Amino acid sequence: MGRPRTLAPEQEQQVKEAYLSGDSTQDIAVCYGCDRKTISTTLNRLGVPLRKSTPSPTGRERISKASKEAWADGRMKPGMLGKQHSPVSRQRMSEAQSQERNPQWRGGRRKVAGKNGRGVYIYVLVPEHPSVAGKSKKYVAEHRLVMEARIGRYLTPDENVHHINGVKDDNRPENLLLVRHHSHFGMVVCPHCGEGFHIK
Repeated sequence: MGRPRTLAPEQEQQVKEAYLSGDSTQDIAVCYGCDRKTISTTLNRLGVPLRKSTPSPTGRERISKASKEAWADGRMKPGMLGKQHSPVSRQRMSEAQSQERNPQWRGGRRKVAGKNGRGVYIYVLVPEHPSVAGKSKKYVAEHRLVMEARIGRYLTPDENVHHINGVKDDNRPENLLLVRHHSHFGMVVCPHCGEGFHIK
């Protein structure tokens, strides 16, 4: 490779003409005793759009032959470009990066912002819970799990858990009340303990 150098204004015009006539930046660089970067920079400064460098047909044939030889010798494996993984392969990749093996794993707990920015709820990974059966996401709201443990049964879809102090990630049993979905606003009564309270 030649050494970087600047070109005289008349040389720059000759470089532009040579490039526009079809010469490559490498051929021009050899001709002027400089490197390709000097030629590319000059052409950019003159506003000449550069062609994409693609291998010639003979170059492509040479690369293809070398790649096939490398694959046959076991020095290189064919890439996945244009191919799809089999379902078994996808399952193996998924398992290889699941839970503790994933660098993003946080112990099966995650925080999710509530609707309209109202607090942050905590969700826990419980794949065997009936409320997530048949769903792709296996996380259940922690306040529902705490209430289920407190009353000793699973909650029905029409039951909600109310946070008494309004802090959505405060899931202590004494801060939670079980309410019916349709009556979760205004004056409500807990079906478990019979206590009444008002929700704004």
